[in-house]
This record gives sequence, structure tokens and C-alpha cells, in this order.
Amino acid sequence: METFSFGNAITHFTRVPNPIGFFWKFAIAYVLVYGVVIAIGAMLIAPAYIRLFQLAAENPEMSDPAEVWSIMTPIFGGYALMTPLFLLAWSILEASIQRKYMRHEGFSLRLGGDELRLFVVGLLFGLLLFGLYLVFSLVIFVPTMLFAAAAAGGGNSSGGAVAMLFVVPLFLIMICFILFVMVRLSPAFALTVRDRKIRFPSAWSVSKGHFWQIFGAILVIGIASGIASQVVQSVLMFGMMGPFISNVEAIEGGDFSGLLASPSLWISVGLMLIFSFAISAATHFVGAGVPALAARTDPAWMGEGSRIDSTFS
Repeated sequence: METFSFGNAITHFTRVPNPIGFFWKFAIAYVLVYGVVIAIGAMLIAPAYIRLFQLAAENPEMSDPAEVWSIMTPIFGGYALMTPLFLLAWSILEASIQRKYMRHEGFSLRLGGDELRLFVVGLLFGLLLFGLYLVFSLVIFVPTMLFAAAAAGGGNSSGGAVAMLFVVPLFLIMICFILFVMVRLSPAFALTVRDRKIRFPSAWSVSKGHFWQIFGAILVIGIASGIASQVVQSVLMFGMMGPFISNVEAIEGGDFSGLLASPSLWISVGLMLIFSFAISAATHFVGAGVPALAARTDPAWMGEGSRIDSTFS
């Protein structure tokens, strides 16, 4: 019988059938799925950014608000379209992972019930966090700014400093509370795939008593991912220094043709992208296993044999 612990949570990914074979398929899919989304985003937003840079070069003061707004509108619209597209891409990849953890299925990418339910849960998760941030901002920052403005209007030059004494600890409390909510609700995605229905509030009870183990495991995984990213980037940056050094005079003169024609530059950039995506995919795969173990070891679920049998059928 599986049990939830800090060590088991971190190593949960190693206890699914054929984790290495699954991961390489997932990593390739990760690159392809997000690559398509990023390409679509570039096609939507890049032309507007090019126009914005051209306008900045021609008119550094940006003196025509109407022209600036005509450029910024498609940028905002592009980001608005990209948000649900990124969420859908994440839902497809997350569903593949959770089917592995919760049902021990092989790798698969599809757009079906699991993906759509995860899309809804992800949307609810995002709206909740945004709502919490908005409420905290209104409760903390608005009164504080009014206090600082009133103090400054009354000739009290230290009003801003006094306000900051309240803002900083309250801001830290806000961050801690939002992190607490995120951790407590993190099993929602695994529960949704496990039960084949949207499970959001019930994740709170599943993570009860496991907050510090879940938080600590995810923190360790995040730190390891960050260190790996820094090491890879530092090593590959050396490969990029050669072309810059050999073309430094041309670059100072505004000629980038030699730099852009350097094979070692593009090899280093390509390797950096590949390793960055691989590390991100590994972080997603390993990190998702932490709340998934909480869902698998849920006593209410483990005590119902029929539910377990239906999950693995």
C-alpha cells in the first residue's frame, strides 16, 4: 500500500511503470506542443512589436497616442487569445501525466474529457488566485496609499516610510497565504483525472495534513530545476562567447552578419533551447507526481475497492 511522505512524494515518478520511456515521449511532446503555441503567439503578436520598435526608432517620444494605441491593441488582443491557448496546451500535457500517475496508462496526447475537465479546473485555479491577489491588493495597498498620500499632504515626509512598514509584512502575508492555497488545492488536477469529473474544492481535504510535505517536495524539485537550468546555461554561454569575441569589432560597428553566420552560435542556442525545454518538461513531470501521490493515498478513495478497480480498468 502506498503511503504519503516527503521522500515518497519526491520519488513518486520513479514508481510508475517505465518512467524513463514515458518521460522521453512526454519531453518531445512538450517541445512540440508548446512550440506550436509559441509559434502561433509569434504570428499574432510579433508584427505589432515590430511596428512598435519601428515607431520608437522614428519617434522616440511616442508623441502620437492614437498611433501607439493602434499598435498596443493587437498586442493586448494577442495575449488575450494566447492565455486560453496556453492553458489548453498545459491541460493536454497535464492530462497525459496524470493518466500515468493515476491510472498507470502509457503515454498519449489527445483532446477529450480529461483535458477539458483539467482546462476548467485550471481556469478555476487561475481565477481563484487572481481573485485572492485582487482582494489582498485592495485591502492592503489602497488604504496604505491613501494613508501615505494623506501624510504627505499634511507635510509629514515620513508618511511613505511608515506606510512601507505596513505594506512589506502584509505583502509577505499575502504571498504566504496564496502559496498555502495553491499547495492545499494542488491535488485537484490528479483528483479530476482519477475520478473522471471536476474535483476542485475536495482537493482541500485530500491535502489535509500534508501541506509541509507537498510544499517541501515541490520546493526541492523547483530548486533542483533552477540549479540545473543555471548550470546548463552557464556551460552553453561559453560556447556563445567565441562568436561574439571573434566578431567584436564588426559588432561594435553595427555589423552582425559575421555573428549570425557563426555555426557555433546557433548550435549553442539550439542546445540551450533543447536542454531548457527538457528541464522544464522534467520539472513538470516530477512535480506533478507530488500532489498525485496525495490523491492516490487519499484514505477515502483507497478504502473503496470498487473505485480503485474502475480507475485501473
